[in-house]
Amino acid sequence: MTLGEQIKQAREQKHLSQEELAEQLGVSRQAVSKWENDSSMSQGINRELLSQILDLNLVPKEEVKNNKIISWAGWVVSIILLMILTALIIIYTKNDKTSKELQQNASTERQNEEPTIKNIRFYDSDMNEVLDEALWYNAAQIESILISWEGTPPNSIKIFANPSGTETLEKTKLLLTKQILDGDNVELINADVLKTLVQDHVVFVLDYGENMVSSDMYNIFYYTEDTDEEMTISEMMDRFCAEQGLENAVDYAVGIEEYMLVRLCVSESGKYEAYGLISPQYGKKGILINNIIDGEYNTNYFEEETWTYASGQPKFEEISDYEVIFTFWKEEDDFDIIRSIYFDTYDTGTMEPRN
Repeated sequence: MTLGEQIKQAREQKHLSQEELAEQLGVSRQAVSKWENDSSMSQGINRELLSQILDLNLVPKEEVKNNKIISWAGWVVSIILLMILTALIIIYTKNDKTSKELQQNASTERQNEEPTIKNIRFYDSDMNEVLDEALWYNAAQIESILISWEGTPPNSIKIFANPSGTETLEKTKLLLTKQILDGDNVELINADVLKTLVQDHVVFVLDYGENMVSSDMYNIFYYTEDTDEEMTISEMMDRFCAEQGLENAVDYAVGIEEYMLVRLCVSESGKYEAYGLISPQYGKKGILINNIIDGEYNTNYFEEETWTYASGQPKFEEISDYEVIFTFWKEEDDFDIIRSIYFDTYDTGTMEPRN
């Protein structure tokens, strides 16, 4: 148990809040929080008072040694001192050899130990831990990132982000590279880089040169109450459409649940239009087609397809007044393939795909 955890446990056993303990000590609540998070430690009189209030042994005991000098006469003193000196030399030589062997063995074991990421924690400006909300962390609340690991220290720590819904290597970007001093096994990183994200998946990597150790994926979004919600959606979709190569998308609107509807194309006569369902969280997940009769929109077709603009723009081909072909590109097994759907249409506004 760390010193901070001992302080927190003792405070809770005394039924004291952080504010109450801080008031008795004459310090801020943030100071108590930092002590309990092991990001700092009380010193001097604060340390002594903390020991008294919580009944904890935080103050090192002063060891006072009174050296007694015993005088011996004549040659007896000389012989004893010589024997002691000889014994010390032997013990020191043996211990020094043993110490070097232990250090060498420890160094070898440390180099052979498989490095692993132990913890990744996010903290606010008061060093209170920021927890996830439905597996998502709000970057607006995060001021610092604490990363700890076991094994050999890496050359550097790298932070990568991938826009939510893409999950492709091409969209992955490097946010930060932080060099690590030899011997450290923990690093506190400023979290400003996370505030540039909208809705991304973030991975922390220990870089050993030829080898890399990756963390689990962390879902990060950025939202503040001061930001206009409509603008947030607009800016998020503008950026996401640009990242997806959807600059040619005609329009978008808030759609079903967490999805947005991106207008993919309109037929030459204006009678048919296709929308794609898109979400920064889930990606491109569906095709929706409307048949417009006398200005009335009839939604006749929906299919859960992962469409893309990467290879070609979707289009309608009107064969006759009652027959239309919708062609689009879809993602399948990391490849883009073309797909066409033939529809029979009716004056009632309905559309039926051909088998």
